[in-house]
Amino acid sequence: MDPVSAVAAFNALKSAKSLLSGAFDARVQEDARPLIIEAQRHVSEAYDSIFALREETFRLQNANHDLARRVEVADLWSSRIASYTLTRTAGGATVYQASTDPVHFACPRCYESKTIQILQPIASWSHFSECPACQVKYPTKPEPPAPMPVSVPRYDSDY
Repeated sequence: MDPVSAVAAFNALKSAKSLLSGAFDARVQEDARPLIIEAQRHVSEAYDSIFALREETFRLQNANHDLARRVEVADLWSSRIASYTLTRTAGGATVYQASTDPVHFACPRCYESKTIQILQPIASWSHFSECPACQVKYPTKPEPPAPMPVSVPRYDSDY
């Protein structure tokens, strides 16, 4: 066999091998196509699940933050009201009294709304104190005694 024929035979075998490999690869791709599509569907479903889990995690983190804030507010309120006790004043009103300095009375109506409003005396001569928020008046001091009637001597016009 001459060298030109050998090169031609080699090139022909090389081309045949390439064609057979291409045919084999095409057959493998055709068989693999449904499997690849199924795998893509599973990946898509997994992605959707991960996205849903991410959204749920975000929602739960927000709920956790809100609950933590509520607990913090409740703890602050509990520590604040720990120094108050329900008491009856000298004037007969039922109010909350602080056990810390300065000792003062707090409005029971506002206390139920979770705010502390210090009752303020209406005037130095009055036995009432008033809530600055809801304007309810409470008798916090004993009622002053009624003034003694002043007896005025009676003078007749007949002297």
